[in-house]
Amino acid sequence: MPDDKLPGLVAATAANITSFLQRFQGLHIMIANALDIDSVAALLAATGVGHGGVHAIQRPVETSAGTKMKPARYLEISDPDLPAGCVPEGRIGFPENTPVEAPQDQRHTDHPNGATGLAECVLCVADSALPELEQRYGRTSARRGTAH
Repeated sequence: MPDDKLPGLVAATAANITSFLQRFQGLHIMIANALDIDSVAALLAATGVGHGGVHAIQRPVETSAGTKMKPARYLEISDPDLPAGCVPEGRIGFPENTPVEAPQDQRHTDHPNGATGLAECVLCVADSALPELEQRYGRTSARRGTAH
């Protein structure tokens, strides 16, 4: 990403998170790695889940020769009535899981809160919104949701 674009991205992300937190507390951004981003895009399109397409970016990667900018690709689920990359639940994205050249001990993969994976996700919606939510996520997930 060009340096002149970063302040706008940071401001837009902060504005999105602020608007989400005004609605409710909790998780507002979920990112799930994808081994094949083109297959994810095709699955979403085939099941009628909107997304903004696959985007090519550069990201810093620590290698044995130092930090280098490497190409990366991602997509975000979107709703045409909300800001880019957003759905009523927040922001859901898929970065393509690309090989990392750094030795395992230099990858900085530890999450600040100690997370090692996602076991489940709880989405709180009004009873009237539940059927649409179950249908949308049921089309793209190997797991069925349960209502409580």
